[in-house]
Amino acid sequence: MRRRLEEGKRDKKKRTAAVLTLSDKESLLAPRLWCPLYDTTATYIVYGPSGQLSNSLFPFEKEGVITYRDYFRTQHGYVVPANSQLFVAQRLWRLPSRQSNLSASNQKDCAPSHQDVDHRYRYPYCNGLASVKLSKDACFEPPLADSNVFLLITLIPQLLYCMERNLTVHAFIYHCKENLPVLGACLATLPIENVLEVLTTSSCGEGESYEKLEWLGDAVLKLIQTDSLIKSINLTIWIQNLHEGELTSLLSEMGSNKRLAELCRLLSIDRFILTSSLSRGLWTPSPLELSEQKRIVPPEKVCADVIEAILGLVYREEGYELALKVADELHLTVPWKDSEQVDGEMDASSPQLVEAAQHFTGYQQFRRSTLVEEAFTHPTSFHPVTSSYQRLEWIGDAVLCLAAREWLFYQFPDCPLGDLVIMEASLVANETLAYLSLRSGLQRHLNHRDQTLPARIETYHWNIREHGRGLWGTHPPKPIADVVESLLGAVHVDGGFVKGQEAALHVLLPICDLFRQIREPAALAKHPKQQLSELGGSLLSVTVWSEEVYARTKTNLVWRGRQFGAVQRNGHKKVASVQCLGVDLVTVLDASRSAATNRACAMVLATLERNPDLLDRFKSARSRIHIKAVEISKDDEPESESDA
Repeated sequence: MRRRLEEGKRDKKKRTAAVLTLSDKESLLAPRLWCPLYDTTATYIVYGPSGQLSNSLFPFEKEGVITYRDYFRTQHGYVVPANSQLFVAQRLWRLPSRQSNLSASNQKDCAPSHQDVDHRYRYPYCNGLASVKLSKDACFEPPLADSNVFLLITLIPQLLYCMERNLTVHAFIYHCKENLPVLGACLATLPIENVLEVLTTSSCGEGESYEKLEWLGDAVLKLIQTDSLIKSINLTIWIQNLHEGELTSLLSEMGSNKRLAELCRLLSIDRFILTSSLSRGLWTPSPLELSEQKRIVPPEKVCADVIEAILGLVYREEGYELALKVADELHLTVPWKDSEQVDGEMDASSPQLVEAAQHFTGYQQFRRSTLVEEAFTHPTSFHPVTSSYQRLEWIGDAVLCLAAREWLFYQFPDCPLGDLVIMEASLVANETLAYLSLRSGLQRHLNHRDQTLPARIETYHWNIREHGRGLWGTHPPKPIADVVESLLGAVHVDGGFVKGQEAALHVLLPICDLFRQIREPAALAKHPKQQLSELGGSLLSVTVWSEEVYARTKTNLVWRGRQFGAVQRNGHKKVASVQCLGVDLVTVLDASRSAATNRACAMVLATLERNPDLLDRFKSARSRIHIKAVEISKDDEPESESDA
């Protein structure tokens, strides 16, 4: 103990020297604690030399990073010598959890295995702590550098942190039982960790947070509020006469973050939201807080997200009916009644429409032919009796959204939320729905008076079938995508929630099967422009002109010659160009801006994928440009306050 006290009296210069004098070949007699000079609030347990230098290759892919030296320079702004020895270390203040460990492959690259550590250093390291490598030229010892003593000290706040989280969950369940009996009864039957997930924000750094449940709950809320509006006691007739855009605006207002956050605070749910991380001393046990003002008040977005996460949890565990009751209890709906509203009995007035709808949706029990007619009626039809499909399309959009998110939620449970969002966007995109509609011939039954629509459908059909451009290389007419959602809305209104979800999954089955068959569905689902942006960074850019402007500004003789003259008569075409540092790589002419852009990006991606050497050279150039940009930005920073 006397030696520990003497070590604590050392100044920073001596503690830095203690690190620099360590042997680069022999392991430490006992683990020590280091703090990086570039982040004095971070603490690491250090075991011994790794046998690698700072100019060794960095094992993970990061923008502008090739070696560990690059990593320290770009990520932390700290330059270490090229021959600086790297030591095996683990980051402290990170509690073990299901997702706190690095993957097996990452651990293999970052630090020795458990067996190797035991053999080399004669002691194990801690499970659940992130493994890294640190340069001894960039670190110093804290006043208390003995890791064994330090870990005993940190164990107490970790235990208190876990205890308070569990007590918060119990208090939340009790609060719901007293004030929200339907929700409280549901939560009381669930495992504590499930309820804890709903209350945990990503800022806690626990691995598990409410993000995925909020994403699912957002779709649940959308359909619940749609249902309450179409079954409203006072608004039913008014709702039927609104335009799709007006209906969407109404729904957005009902489910806005501001309204959800207000409900969260009025119901005192915000008092139980967990936002503080144990790391870096940001968390203080509640009884030790000096005043109520010290408590972190969750922002509006977090409060709104927790409400949606609660609905997502209830839906995942108990289903739609109970989620609907909880939404009523939380005052998320308008007054409604679940009564059968039969518009008319099924007749033989439109057998072809009914047969097409049954074949497409898989729903064979339509009771109201007027719903099917409405689903196929375009706003330009001006039918004296049947309304256009806009109301059903609005309903079907909510039906499709929930079906797609629930399928992805269970099909890819370990997938990050960002990838789920990308895949969902691909599932419900206009391009996807239009392709499914064209595949089933729904365009032949569309009742419309738009004189331009047949030609646009024919062009789209030609691009898909003859040119083989795929989903992203076309610009489909919106009505043939809208009719997909309107038919799903018709099934939901006619058959209820379960039938609507079954129909949506039946419609999406071809795309879902494709997602199941490939190893990285998120990469396939990405839009070509998004993929190119992620791959190229600042190296690539996409520019779109009208054909007339392009012809005036470019001096390419081939373009201004025979090719341009052939297309000039059509007019209103767009030219998309992918450029590398201002040099045109690909130029595409198409009838629409999106189709031209998508095709140009897809052509560049295909070229890079088919030429691995070219792709490697491209990535290397991108990394060098990024490193150079970081160095320039560092040179531009003022060295002192007086310079600033």
